[in-house]
Amino acid sequence: MAKDSGEPQSHGFGLLGIGHHEVCDAVERIEEKMRVDLSAQGAQLRLDGFIAALPNGAEVVFDYSDPPDSPSPESRSSHDMRAVRVEKLGEPWLTHLEAEELRAKLQTVGFREVEDLGPPQIVGRYFPNRPISSEKGGHVVRAATA
Repeated sequence: MAKDSGEPQSHGFGLLGIGHHEVCDAVERIEEKMRVDLSAQGAQLRLDGFIAALPNGAEVVFDYSDPPDSPSPESRSSHDMRAVRVEKLGEPWLTHLEAEELRAKLQTVGFREVEDLGPPQIVGRYFPNRPISSEKGGHVVRAATA
């Protein structure tokens, strides 16, 4: 356990692999316990707004998918097969987001820095020897208030 330096501590949240329906439930529980109104549109945005408003800085990391109609026809069948596979595992893809809309919303609620890695960036960073099979698909986002 780290010793308290007396410096204000920032806050970090990881929401990787959490279904958006679970985020909705978590936001409702946070609101209930804290008796606050986080009334921005959409549960993810409400949670992100709550995180962005925390004192001393905050970061959140989460994942999401592009809309199902956005992949090319060649990539669409691969997307559909993955969607069926994860739904059978009990984790259906319920929410899809547009990268630029999400970036704008995150900045609106107070995140100054937004890093959104789409498939090409994820492959380039973590799997540099693999070919990039699609421009569309899953994303990993890191957003910070400071």
